[in-house]
Amino acid sequence: MHIVMVTIGTRGDVQPFVAVGKGLTRAGFRVTLATHEDYASFVTEHGLGSRAIGGSFKQLIESDLGREWIESSGSLLRFLELSRRVYEPLVPAWLRDVHVAVSDADAVLFNGAAWRGAYDGAEKRGVPSVAIGLFPVWPNGDHSLFFPRAPWRWLRRWIGEQTLRWMAKIGRRAYDEYRRDLGLAPFRTANPWREMLQAGVHFVHLYSRHIIGLVPPE
Repeated sequence: MHIVMVTIGTRGDVQPFVAVGKGLTRAGFRVTLATHEDYASFVTEHGLGSRAIGGSFKQLIESDLGREWIESSGSLLRFLELSRRVYEPLVPAWLRDVHVAVSDADAVLFNGAAWRGAYDGAEKRGVPSVAIGLFPVWPNGDHSLFFPRAPWRWLRRWIGEQTLRWMAKIGRRAYDEYRRDLGLAPFRTANPWREMLQAGVHFVHLYSRHIIGLVPPE
């Protein structure tokens, strides 16, 4: 069985997938990790197959716009606007790269930023897909990525929902066209994550509740 994992971002978005891949390899699976060319040698050094997607993330974040984006994380609205400016021009090429990367997968695992293309490739092939969260990005009442100390559970969930809705707008036109080209129906709502969940996608959270501060200090 061939498992293709797809992740985009920094080394912190890649290294946990290498650990998962090594575990899957020990369990007898063939594992390929599709990510930026910057990390190809790191991936293969750990015995995993490597496929390049998305160009160089290092060059992206070292650009003027990339540095501005990284430094904006303290302001949700500024971060979201810069996320749109960073990612939107890249969506069509990334979709093409990921489509090729998962073309022979028997199952697809992907991180939150790589759902475009990874999920659709799995849906088109009729194979299972699993979304992996390396930090608390999926909406719930226990915590919120940008406002973890928001006082009410409903507010923390609402913030998470609205953040995902906004992120899903990035490159939405190109993404809908891509799905049509694959013979798949575009998502019906502003929240593709909820539709993926309803379609049977599994969501796995790979982070500690101690790290995100859900356990009060003793």
